[in-house]
Amino acid sequence: MPSRVSTSPRFRQGVTVACVAAALAGGLPALAGQASAAPVRPSGSAAQAELPQAAPTAAAAPQAAPAAVSNPIGITMEIDAQGALSLRLGWTVDDQATQWRVSVLQTDAQAARVVATVPRTGAETAVPLPGPITETVLRVEALDAAGNVQEMRELAGDIPLIRKYGAAGGAARFGERLWETRNYVGTTWGFADTQLWWTWGDREAFVVPNTVVLKINSLLSYEREGLGKPVTDPITMPDGKGTVQYFSGGAVVVPPGRAAVVVFGQEYRQYGGPSGVLGYPLADRVTDGSPVHQRFERGTILMPGGRPNVVLFGGIHAKWLEQGGATSPWLAQPLSGERPTPDHGGVYVEFEGGWRIYWSAATGAHLVDPVSYAKWASAGGPGGYLGYPVTDSMNSARPFEYFIHFQRGSVYPGGPILGTPNYTRPRYIVMGGVRDVWAATGWAGGTLGDPQTDELSLPDGVGRYQMFEYGAVFWNPRTGAHWINHGTRGAWEHNGGGTGFLGYPIANQQATADGRGSYTVFERGTIYGLPQRGYFEVHGGIRATYEGLGGPGGRLGFPVDNEGGNNLDGNRMSIFEHGVIMWEARTGKITVSYW
Repeated sequence: MPSRVSTSPRFRQGVTVACVAAALAGGLPALAGQASAAPVRPSGSAAQAELPQAAPTAAAAPQAAPAAVSNPIGITMEIDAQGALSLRLGWTVDDQATQWRVSVLQTDAQAARVVATVPRTGAETAVPLPGPITETVLRVEALDAAGNVQEMRELAGDIPLIRKYGAAGGAARFGERLWETRNYVGTTWGFADTQLWWTWGDREAFVVPNTVVLKINSLLSYEREGLGKPVTDPITMPDGKGTVQYFSGGAVVVPPGRAAVVVFGQEYRQYGGPSGVLGYPLADRVTDGSPVHQRFERGTILMPGGRPNVVLFGGIHAKWLEQGGATSPWLAQPLSGERPTPDHGGVYVEFEGGWRIYWSAATGAHLVDPVSYAKWASAGGPGGYLGYPVTDSMNSARPFEYFIHFQRGSVYPGGPILGTPNYTRPRYIVMGGVRDVWAATGWAGGTLGDPQTDELSLPDGVGRYQMFEYGAVFWNPRTGAHWINHGTRGAWEHNGGGTGFLGYPIANQQATADGRGSYTVFERGTIYGLPQRGYFEVHGGIRATYEGLGGPGGRLGFPVDNEGGNNLDGNRMSIFEHGVIMWEARTGKITVSYW
């Protein structure tokens, strides 16, 4: 049996095609909040008696419409299981009307398309409508024998409404239609626990449950206008419990076991709604404070105002929450959503003030301060040698200074103070073998202190070095990386550095056994040092003899000068605290003298 909905003669046309230019400013309140004066059965002839006035449901909250001018044309619309439409047309006066002309048109069209012209047969005439009919406005005209219009009636939205009514289950699902609203926004049919909404300009009507209507009615007027009109029916989630209904400006979500929640904007739907990366909303948006934002099971949508909404989720969202989220002084205002890194190996979000959160599958999400970021970016960023961050930016010994570790290096503050209260020193990159040595000495709080330069090339074009507060680290592919203090460095460079006769250091600088001084072993010699006496090299046969006699811990003590000699005979000697070692060029004889 076809589903049937009748329109009582009491209801004169509520909207005409001329209303299409009206703005949607009345919006959802107009659709959901004003009902006709009398309920109408979804079945029965147009001539049937009207039901007594029924109290509207709380969700519908209909208001009594002003008394309407009666119209002698009664219309009952029917739809069968195949979606075919038909009409039953009633005539309540005795005059010259002899035939019916039925036309359809779009709300934005002036010309109507005639779909049926049939003789009037008594009090009620059955009129099948040839399909398909995609128009949204139905026009019924009563004509006299000469074809003159005796009376006309238009129903805007009833075609898509009856189509939705039949497709969604008809009387078995909706029960009686209790009221209807017709105004410049559209047409609404109200049932016990559901409404059907059609909006001017649309070709489809939508089911709107009363739980959704109640939530919409609780909004402020500007919020209702922002939410807009429905664009889908309610969608049941895969869990079979929660639902979401999308609107032109957002969504109304009913999470399992909780009240309905409104989500504004299109981002929620774009990210998959409740079954997407965000999950169900936890509450309505937070509007007090800055920025406006809304929390979800697995993310947050931030609405900064003046800029597009920003969606945070996954590892970046977790890091954002860990750092204080919307209450963080650095991270409250994102400038964009996730963006891919240039190497396409990760994503990042930038915030006002230059702070950023970077994420990659290999390293997770980490916070990068703006000064460290600038230095990192100068070295190629995540696609450069340093790779992705493996720690957050961390406080250094000075306020407002940060350092951070990356996959293959670190960015650390050092060098002279620049004279500003924040971020007072430049940042330097420490990487590779140099960083390994620096880390082994205790980082900035250890033997070497803060970096003073980036890694630099040595004159031979092979070796590399980096200056620190209390020393330097030198690297060569033959010898690796090793550190020396500045006293040793001065003596080494005085003797030619890496291209001199000593070569590169082959071990880190060490303290002597007695604790008085230090020594550093190079490829072809050793530099010994006492802070109060200076740093001097010993090499060749003299070094072998000196070390055989106990070195600085022996009777000779520390060297007090570099090895020297007589250019005439080629003899060489090294002077120590308590003696001298001489090497005779002609014989190779070594003589040790004490004093």
